[in-house]
Amino acid sequence: MEKLTACKSLRTLNIGTNSVLGESLPRLAALTSLESLTLGGRDIRDAQLASLPSLKKLNSLCFIHCYALSDAALETVAAVPNLAKLELIGAPITDTGVAHLAAAKKLKSLTLRTCPKVTNFGIAHLQAALPKCKIEASASSESSPDDWLSAVCDSRVLRSRSLS
Repeated sequence: MEKLTACKSLRTLNIGTNSVLGESLPRLAALTSLESLTLGGRDIRDAQLASLPSLKKLNSLCFIHCYALSDAALETVAAVPNLAKLELIGAPITDTGVAHLAAAKKLKSLTLRTCPKVTNFGIAHLQAALPKCKIEASASSESSPDDWLSAVCDSRVLRSRSLS
């Protein structure tokens, strides 16, 4: 990781499953030109993400199968100053975590896949807080279509939605 962090002009980094790497994540703060980061693996933990908000140019972030992340991680993610795109694939987050993303005012695209604890109700409330953000979510097992419709009607932000 030390050699990698010496690459000050690095703009895109994809880090797959690697249990050794998890403890080195705070060193990413040295990558001041980083714009896009993908992290994958069950060893990625909330505390290791503390340096993300210092990455001023980071605008795209993806977490793939980061099963150890909690809702608190999204509070840190929401503090990334220029975050425009976020993907969460296979994360154990809940509506509480999604609610933290309301602080990410520059977020334009959010993709949630295989996050079964995020309900349609939580998504609708985030959409109300970030009306310009395009939110795509796979079907949730925790809520029914009626829950989602009630939440949308309450938030008055319905623009379009496919119920296929």
